[in-house]
Amino acid sequence: MVILVLEQYTTIFDYVAIRIRYTTVFSTKKSVQLLREISPKAISSKERFAEK
Repeated sequence: MVILVLEQYTTIFDYVAIRIRYTTVFSTKKSVQLLREISPKAISSKERFAEK
């Protein structure tokens, strides 16, 4: 399906737009992984504040 779209719209702008979409998807996946790694630390710090 994506290949058909690329064949129909072979302009530079469309290619750039597709590239931007893919890069944003990959960057969001990386940020989600970072949030998952950071969230346990944030939760532990919140628990410490609750104890105080």
